[in-house]
Amino acid sequence: MNLSVSNWLYIVSMIVSLVSIFVSNYLGQRVASKKFKREQELLRYNSLYVPLMNLLYDQDPDKYAFFNLLSLNRFEPFEDLMLNNVQFMGKESAEKFYKVIHEGKNAVIKRKNRTIELLKNGKNPEPLDKETSEAINLYKSLLIQLLSESEELAKELKLEPISKPLREALQQVQNL
Repeated sequence: MNLSVSNWLYIVSMIVSLVSIFVSNYLGQRVASKKFKREQELLRYNSLYVPLMNLLYDQDPDKYAFFNLLSLNRFEPFEDLMLNNVQFMGKESAEKFYKVIHEGKNAVIKRKNRTIELLKNGKNPEPLDKETSEAINLYKSLLIQLLSESEELAKELKLEPISKPLREALQQVQNL
C-alpha cells in the first residue's frame, strides 16, 4: 500500500487535529481546576478567616479573654462562626476547636460559677485552677492556629497577611 504525499498529509493533519483537541481539552481542564481551587480558597478565607479576624480585632487579647467571653456571654458569635465554618478549618484547628467546645468551655463555665458563688458569700475568688488555665491556653492555641492558617492561605492567594499582627499579639500574651 503506497500512499501519496497528499494522503500522508491528510493522515498527519487528522492526527494533529485529534491531538490538538485532546491537548486543548487537557489545558482547559487544568485552567478550570486552578480557577475552582482559587475560588474555594477565597471562599474559605472570606467565610472563616476574615470574620474571625473581625471578631478578634474587637476584643483585647489579654490573658483571660476566653474566661471573660464566656463569663460575659460574648462567646456565642465566635462559637457560631466556628460551627458554621468547621468545613474550612485545618485538621489541627478542628481538633482544638472540638476540645475547646467540649472540654474547655465546660471548665471555664464551672470556674465562673464557682467564682460567682464565692463572691455571693463575700469571699475572694480563688486563683485559676489547672483545668481552667489549660482551657484558656487551649483557646489561645486554637486562635493562633487559625491565624497561622489564615496567613498561609493569604500567601497562596497573594493577599496581604492581615492576620499576622493578631497572631503576634496573641503569642506575646501567651508568653506572659
